[in-house]
Amino acid sequence: MKQYNQILINRDSLTFWINREGIQLWRQTKQSSHRGPRLFSTLAITIAFMLKHIFSIPLRSLQGFIHFILKLAQLLLLYPHYSCISKRTKTANVVLETKTKGTTQYLAINSTGLKITMKNNK
Repeated sequence: MKQYNQILINRDSLTFWINREGIQLWRQTKQSSHRGPRLFSTLAITIAFMLKHIFSIPLRSLQGFIHFILKLAQLLLLYPHYSCISKRTKTANVVLETKTKGTTQYLAINSTGLKITMKNNK
């Protein structure tokens, strides 16, 4: 019974793995064609968009959620403002496509790109 209770407690746990390469890519920015330097990399915007989509978070709450994750991980990274996420999502061509329906089990972002593992609800 104790093991069953622990499984139920851990069922909805949330873990983030952030490696050095991901941090470097988060910081990589490019010169914008019309407004000066971009403050946030395409990766930072893509991650924000994915978190918004997966957790159904409004943009203002998303900004706080990202701040909390970075604070919890003790990372001194700038994070995008909600209006920046909204604008850049349109120009960064961020598209989320999943091949199967179900709940997200794993979301991994590394140098090879974004990988989503879905768990079917059957």
